[in-house]
Amino acid sequence: MLPTRPGPPELVALIAAEIQAHCGHRLLKCRRIATGWTVVQAVAAVHQLVATDGLPRVSLSERSWKQWEAGLLPSADYQDLICRLFATNPDGLGFARDCSP
Repeated sequence: MLPTRPGPPELVALIAAEIQAHCGHRLLKCRRIATGWTVVQAVAAVHQLVATDGLPRVSLSERSWKQWEAGLLPSADYQDLICRLFATNPDGLGFARDCSP
């Protein structure tokens, strides 16, 4: 089953922040939940993004996604894909920290 399109990025970010504040999950998991996706749907969405945008194929699995949600940092290539998917930057998914004033 193909995932539904996520809502407006600003709204998803607000919902994700509320989930994190109340549940304490990592930001990537909060974004996924705020989008209304299961892990299976999130992985499918990455594969769909790759196909739609003509990007190099990836072999993303549910296991890898779950490891990232548990705190394992994805490679730079996967971080880029996930940031594209959620229309945010690495700090918006907990992959980096924004240290700007």
